[in-house]
Amino acid sequence: MEIEEDEDLTLTVATEVEDKEIKEKLKDIREDSESNKTPASRRHFNDFLKILCEEQGAPVTTIEEIPYRGLGEAEKLQAWWDDCLGKFFTYLTFQAHKYFNPKNDFISQESAVGYASAIKSYLENIRFRNRDPLNVLDENGRWRKLRNEMKKNFNSRSRQTGKRVVNPRVGTSKEDRVAMSNACCWTGSTETAEFLLLNVWALHLLARGRETSFLKTSDIGSADAADQEIEHEVLDVKMQRDKTGLVQDLILYPHKHDIQHDPHFALLYRILVLGFQDELFPNFIKEARMVGKNNKNKSRIQALWERCFLRIVKEFQHLSESSEKRLTQLLSLKDKGLTSYSSRKGGNQDLCEMTGVSGPSQIYRTGWESPNAHSLMDYIIGTKTLTNQAGKVSSTPQILISL
Repeated sequence: MEIEEDEDLTLTVATEVEDKEIKEKLKDIREDSESNKTPASRRHFNDFLKILCEEQGAPVTTIEEIPYRGLGEAEKLQAWWDDCLGKFFTYLTFQAHKYFNPKNDFISQESAVGYASAIKSYLENIRFRNRDPLNVLDENGRWRKLRNEMKKNFNSRSRQTGKRVVNPRVGTSKEDRVAMSNACCWTGSTETAEFLLLNVWALHLLARGRETSFLKTSDIGSADAADQEIEHEVLDVKMQRDKTGLVQDLILYPHKHDIQHDPHFALLYRILVLGFQDELFPNFIKEARMVGKNNKNKSRIQALWERCFLRIVKEFQHLSESSEKRLTQLLSLKDKGLTSYSSRKGGNQDLCEMTGVSGPSQIYRTGWESPNAHSLMDYIIGTKTLTNQAGKVSSTPQILISL
């Protein structure tokens, strides 16, 4: 029996769906502008407010409930917030612990700066966005002074505790990459095949783990390349950068020295083990798409990367008990602090060590926008080759010629 659709009912349902979509689209964009650090920063600020309220003899409040005037008189609100945030910076330096556990170490300088910026954004764009701006939040005035003073305090904390105040990203070296690639091939599992491709392609694309994980078969093409007058085809990958949204066509060339670094071999190995699939990284893309509260992206790429790495170490240790050298090299990576960012930094360090690569070429390949070009220094700092070159010059006697 054929059932006729009720056009009025269908139209009503469609209208309700459209109205719902419109309401979601009309949501204030500033409410969705919170960074991943915002929940943790607000928790740190609320812990700080408990201490401040006790000192000032005021009822305990939170950043979500504190009035615009603060805990003082309305006519002195600017002075109160100036004093409050100044003390909050001190709290971040000397009292805030990792994961809010007093048994853990204090938070790093990078985390403190991120938490402070998240609080500034929350107060400006959400909590008091319909109020007169707080003077202390002026980026070119008191706020910058507070940040500079906090950096001095972190240096002071480092001298007192003997511990580093920053945790710089670590780049992979050639030996690191060879050790991990060998381990992936030795284990021969589907997980390690995906892990191998992710690391090798992140190295050549100078990409973050999350950016690489979104690549699909449809993003791969071929391009003509010439080497010593011999023409051949190479891989051409279309990839979108996370932060800038820039879409790039990036050519992947075969590695001339080590098959462990070769992007073509890594892709063939992954196809051999996993077969043809639209998604090149099914496990990693699943973690990259994870969302948390308020439908915010909460990528867990790094957690999966660490789990894969530790499983490889454990499995490789079992398979290669007779290969002490390879095992020692792999086990040494456990304490090196490698992350899903390490291939990106390692690749940038390789480029800056090559005299034939210009600065603009490296900046475009990495996908930086010109306002963020200072990030280049963050990614190349730590390269041993350049440091050793400078050391050789310092120790080489210079011949002075008097004219």
